[in-house]
Amino acid sequence: FAGQSLEVQYQRLSKAEESLGKLSGERILSFHPPEERYDENTIAAMARANLQILFTMLKDRSSPKIISVGNPPRPLVIVPQPYLDDHWALEGMKLTPPQALEQFKADLDRATLDAGLYTLSFHTTPPYGLAQENLTSILDEMIRYAKAKGAWITRIDTLAQWWLAREQVSVKATRASDFRTILSITNSGSKTIPALRVDFFPPRMAPTIQVKAEPIYRFFFNPHQAMLSSPEEREGSRQSSFNFTQKHERLVMQLYDLGPGETRTFLVDQQEKG
Repeated sequence: FAGQSLEVQYQRLSKAEESLGKLSGERILSFHPPEERYDENTIAAMARANLQILFTMLKDRSSPKIISVGNPPRPLVIVPQPYLDDHWALEGMKLTPPQALEQFKADLDRATLDAGLYTLSFHTTPPYGLAQENLTSILDEMIRYAKAKGAWITRIDTLAQWWLAREQVSVKATRASDFRTILSITNSGSKTIPALRVDFFPPRMAPTIQVKAEPIYRFFFNPHQAMLSSPEEREGSRQSSFNFTQKHERLVMQLYDLGPGETRTFLVDQQEKG
């Protein structure tokens, strides 16, 4: 695509979009440039064709990126593919299928360490497509492996919509004392976010400020485990709307059903419960 005029790229995208839409019975939303070659005209052609997702390899990131395209402006989600795909594994590196499977698992492990995005790009055509009958066992095993790690397995369009909603979330950490932080999480978007992970690393010493009384959730953060501050607070905390775990020096919070315009406020204490 790179190097072609805007009109040529738009016509190619429109034709492919129409053909694939008829074959799948679904609206086509994403585009993966052949050999990762695209330019500014590609982005403009995608906007003109109402495509919403660009799937490509990015060298500087493994998380999606949102850019503004078109007139009037609207978001385009760039979903990166930084990991090994079937072509490079089986043809480029000449790995055997078992070796390729272990490499795919290692890539997923790296993504899991940072609770990041893992994409497994594969082809449907011989001689290296994982959708071939003799190689589908690799896909089956990767799905089992990902599920065992608690991964969210989803389509690229669902991922893009979740990422757009995530961009509407703001997190504010206010140091209330040497041992307490007020953590406020707000959804400024127009849609409920079904699930959201927030990793909180308690800050170092900071000046004390006055704390306003608000409906809050309170945690004790210590070297052994995090806990709600009292049985009464545990009962009244709507734990069905969140859960949390302590991993080394960070608090990992999972929030559920964060509504439009909703703010949830948490107190995090960095001291032993006395």
